[in-house]
Amino acid sequence: MKKKLISKALEANLAETRYKDVKIPPEYQEFINMSKKYYGINKRANDCIIEFQHPFSNRKFVIEELRSILLTDFWFYSTLENSERAFSVPVKLMHSMLLEELPTEQHVLIIKTLLEFSNKLYAEGKDYSSAIRHCCELMSAALKTQAFSFIVASKYFERYLDKISKGSKTGAASTAITKEIYHQNILFWEKDSKIENWLEENKDLLKTENHNIPDSLGKKWFESLRHEIERIDNWDELVEKIPNYDQIADRFSKGVEQFDYFVDKFYFIFYLLKLRGMKALRERLIWHLNKMLQQTIDELEIEEVKDFTNQIFEFAEELRVDHASSILDIFETLGKKIIDLERENPSHLISFFENKLIDFGFETPGMVFVNENWQLSVNENH
Repeated sequence: MKKKLISKALEANLAETRYKDVKIPPEYQEFINMSKKYYGINKRANDCIIEFQHPFSNRKFVIEELRSILLTDFWFYSTLENSERAFSVPVKLMHSMLLEELPTEQHVLIIKTLLEFSNKLYAEGKDYSSAIRHCCELMSAALKTQAFSFIVASKYFERYLDKISKGSKTGAASTAITKEIYHQNILFWEKDSKIENWLEENKDLLKTENHNIPDSLGKKWFESLRHEIERIDNWDELVEKIPNYDQIADRFSKGVEQFDYFVDKFYFIFYLLKLRGMKALRERLIWHLNKMLQQTIDELEIEEVKDFTNQIFEFAEELRVDHASSILDIFETLGKKIIDLERENPSHLISFFENKLIDFGFETPGMVFVNENWQLSVNENH
């Protein structure tokens, strides 16, 4: 991505004029005025609201500032006589952005913030049960359109709603939304994985005969989870017996241990890397691939190496944008192994690998520029 070079003077002028015509609704101005005697808190509230209202708002900045308002400045707003009214404004803004089409990680930060905020409210001596239920209701409404973000954030519900789930006035709401998210999580993984289809499509490639993959990661397991969650009606049993998003991802990752051959493990990791649910673990999975690449090739007959090499390059093409450095490490390991094989059994593997590498294309230096520390900046993968 190209970086624009902007002078400090121009940068300052842009900052001064950016908010010139931004209008602040009375409700939001009232919230800003609540902290007018506290410069730092007031400035944060003012900058946050103005940026939220800007037609080209930096939502990441707004979310981070709202997080500071709800958590760092919690001590101040909780001491106000009308504290629930004060908190309602940043919560409203969070909910508004939760309904927008933003990157998943920004939605997850909003969800995590609302959960941490609810947890802080519950720990207060004052009865904030209505505010906590309101947060649960707002998240439940957003769940209908932003299900994946809530699924990714599922572990935070278990972490921050544990005490709240025990409250007589808050337990039902917190348990209900967590149960629905866990239910959506099960449906997502079942639809995303379809492990039986993958096993059928690759039955001629796989050498391992005795594995328990369909039972431990397939329809049978997901069906048992659905029956279990429908039966559960209390918090402790829910979080103990139903896995969250990260736990299911970890279970799939450990599925590699069920294969007897390195080549089968390799193909299984290829499959995992294509799953949307495994995105957060991709770097670790690619590292695992590189680590066992030599043992995998040792299991192959010399005539199978070309087909295997083709598969690696096809897999690499799909991941080169986000994981270029790791892909290049795999190519290096593969190239060294092919050189060793060629020495032992000449079979034109080196020229084949070279052609594949050329066809794949090289990493260019990209745009070369001097960064703010006066260091030359280039594409690190060049």
